Amino acid sequence: MVHSSSMRHFNWGYTQFSQFNADDTLLLVSGVYLGPHHSSSGEITVISLENYTLLSCVTNKPYDVFGCWLNETHLVSGNLHWIGNMTSCSGSIKPFRFWSMSAL
Repeated sequence: MVHSSSMRHFNWGYTQFSQFNADDTLLLVSGVYLGPHHSSSGEITVISLENYTLLSCVTNKPYDVFGCWLNETHLVSGNLHWIGNMTSCSGSIKPFRFWSMSAL
């Protein structure tokens, strides 16, 4: 193992999936974010393998969608839409272009 890092300081309960991009320069990691009042949602991070820095984070609902690479600059995450009362819902998956957190 070359590098390891705990996601607990980002309030993650656990990581559940990871995937390298096509040229092995970035790592997509998805996990369960533990929010206030015992709520949970998913989150996806993109990590640079050049210097092991966190490049971006995006919400992922529901958390068991995991996410995946669409191409070198886009990833796919989940977005849950409630369309009626609490028992009726619909899901959609959208491409998300990540950006460097240092640019924010």
